[in-house]
Order: sequence, then C-alpha cells, then structure tokens
Amino acid sequence: MSELVDKSSVMSLIPIYKLSPGGTWFKGRCLLIGDAAHAMQPHAGQGISMALEDGFLLARLLKDTSRSLNDVYERFDQIRRPRVDEIYWLAARNMQIRKRTGLWGLWFKELGIWAYFKTTRILGLSKKVSTHKHLIYDIGDEEF
Repeated sequence: MSELVDKSSVMSLIPIYKLSPGGTWFKGRCLLIGDAAHAMQPHAGQGISMALEDGFLLARLLKDTSRSLNDVYERFDQIRRPRVDEIYWLAARNMQIRKRTGLWGLWFKELGIWAYFKTTRILGLSKKVSTHKHLIYDIGDEEF
C-alpha cells in the first residue's frame, strides 16, 4: 500500500456523501442496493460489506421462484433495513468521536482495537466475547 501512495502524483480530499436513513429502496421492478440505497459515512468500515451482504441476500431471496418480485423486495427491506440503520448510526457516532479525538488519541485507540481483536482471535474468543456483533454478522444466517 505504501508503494502505491509513494507512486501517486496527486492527493486530493474527496467529500463524503451520505443518504439520510429511511427512504425507498425499490419501486416496480427496480431495487437499489449498496451505496445507491444506503450511502453512509465510512467511519464504521462496513461499506463494501454492506453492498456484498445486499447482493448475497438478494440472490438467496431470488432463488425462490414462487415469490413475486415485490414480495422479494419487501422481504429484502425487512431483513436489511435494521442492520443498515445500525451501521449508519454507528458510522455517524464514530465520525463524531474522530472529530473530538486528536491524532495521538486516534492512534492509541486504533492500536488498542487491533490488540483486542488479535488477542481474542488468538485465544479463539472472537464470537464469544465481542460486543461488536456487527463485525461478526453473517448474512447467511438470516431466516427468510
């Protein structure tokens, strides 16, 4: 990664765009997924995960050919919206924390988080002690 940064000739700041929570994700035969449906701040580290979860669930729901497209989309919304909202507000809260924390504070916090996850993984406690259920979520476990 550092090699890519070193080879870059231009560095620019890109504004963060987000959509307000709520809103309609589908109309007729069209369903929005990923950032098109629920763009949020990147401060939860879940952006690409959210899009992949959307795609995985949609594929599972579409396998049942007895369901109408509208039923599939409604069920998709019922399953995904609570998690999307949770991550949205987590990202917003994390952004506020980042604003209030200085550079060294952020560095120590990230070091502590790294040490926590490394230790729980080494001890095999990841799923047993984590208070961050959003990080060990498995869309494949969703019932529909």
